[in-house]
Amino acid sequence: MSKWRLLLAVFLVGLAADQVTKFLAVERLTTVFERGTQPLVDRVRGFYVLRHLEAYATEPHVVWSPMWRMRYAENPGAAWGLFRDMSEANRARFFGAITLAAVAFILFYF
Repeated sequence: MSKWRLLLAVFLVGLAADQVTKFLAVERLTTVFERGTQPLVDRVRGFYVLRHLEAYATEPHVVWSPMWRMRYAENPGAAWGLFRDMSEANRARFFGAITLAAVAFILFYF
């Protein structure tokens, strides 16, 4: 396997894992979807259309009672809410530029 195919495979697996875990968080930690009654295609379409779902959050899901509870929360900024006060358009431009720079660096280095 060439290094470019390996890079593409790692990228695709990472992207798929990211989207599946986000979908599962919305499906299981909010009341947006009627589980079991809506077809999967409708739920996936809604996942990509709906925004600002914190108002639909359910009670936290307890994974391990003393330490681990899962609650639905959205973070419009970067890590720990960095740049959350920036306008959405400026934040998108900023993160787009950072992403392009990171991809260029990775491709150059690779």
